[in-house]
Amino acid sequence: MNAISKRFLYGWRNSIVRSRPVNHENFDQARDNLMNKNSCRTFARALCAGFFCLLAICNSAFSFQIRLPYLSLQPYEDNPILRPRNNDWETKAVCQPAAIVKDSTVYLFYRAEDNSGAGLWNGTSRIGMATSTDGIHFTRAPKPAIVPTYDYETPGGCENPRLVEIEGVYYMTYAAFDGHTSRLALASSRDLQHWIKHGLIFPEAGWTSAGAIVPQRINGRFVMYFSDRQNLRLAYSENLLQWRAQEAPVMQPRAEMFDNAALVPGPPLILGNELILFYNGISPTRRAQPAQAVFSLQSPETLLARSERPYWSMSAPNAEESTSLFLAGLVRFQEEYFLYFDMNEEAVGVAVSKNFAAQIRAQK
Repeated sequence: MNAISKRFLYGWRNSIVRSRPVNHENFDQARDNLMNKNSCRTFARALCAGFFCLLAICNSAFSFQIRLPYLSLQPYEDNPILRPRNNDWETKAVCQPAAIVKDSTVYLFYRAEDNSGAGLWNGTSRIGMATSTDGIHFTRAPKPAIVPTYDYETPGGCENPRLVEIEGVYYMTYAAFDGHTSRLALASSRDLQHWIKHGLIFPEAGWTSAGAIVPQRINGRFVMYFSDRQNLRLAYSENLLQWRAQEAPVMQPRAEMFDNAALVPGPPLILGNELILFYNGISPTRRAQPAQAVFSLQSPETLLARSERPYWSMSAPNAEESTSLFLAGLVRFQEEYFLYFDMNEEAVGVAVSKNFAAQIRAQK
């Protein structure tokens, strides 16, 4: 007999021994008293359980209200920090900046588009690289880091990168655009200089883009949020190379809200037990506005809270309130957070922690 069985048996036997004998003449009265006591106990337990459930719900709702937004950031007042320049591959636009820190240096990988086509987005895109030792002032590499080489990457090119470092390897997801359909692709590097392409992540899928990989395993698997052009989706992987997308979206556009047309993930961030995903809410006019969503770290498919209004709107001297802001990169650097975004799909800006912003102003 195991310990649990003994505990149950002896506990049950002792309860019989300790029970006061019942007079058969008063059996009915004793039974009624016992039932009344049990009913009261049951009611009291139910009342307490209901109270604590209600308290938990109210506490959760309140905590979510004060939980968003995470991070007090403000746009750098001298934005943009990167503009198009007169060469053969980044003349039309520089945008969609992903970021990572290596050896006390911020690396920015951004979409650069040339003037090879007519209209705003009919050129060919490549992914450029720039580096900075202060997170603000960048030196650009003379040549692109990623260029279109496959049929599924031409003529549109390679765009919308996201970066993550896991176990000494840097993984870049990017959108391969053949001129008609955007599809997620993957590349990896050990030094951020030499990249190996691994092909399409979902070869049989339709439109996919903006693959934001969470920088650690969750329940033994890697997690990636991505866009299917309208909804926010989720995929799992055991090895970061093969991914399996979940059928149902984890977040969808909301009618009559700032994100009523489409959702595009930006960078993920783990703070304590929370998984915060910066995302871009897209309007029918293609205006992007930054927002935040909170997912369960134990169950990344479970949405706990999301922004009721944009994270912030651009109000710096060099921008208008109607500026479209598209978040793509976030790093912690020099004890501060730097959030990189594009402005009107043409130039790159940055938002920094308020303390750092004050230091920058003091240095001028």
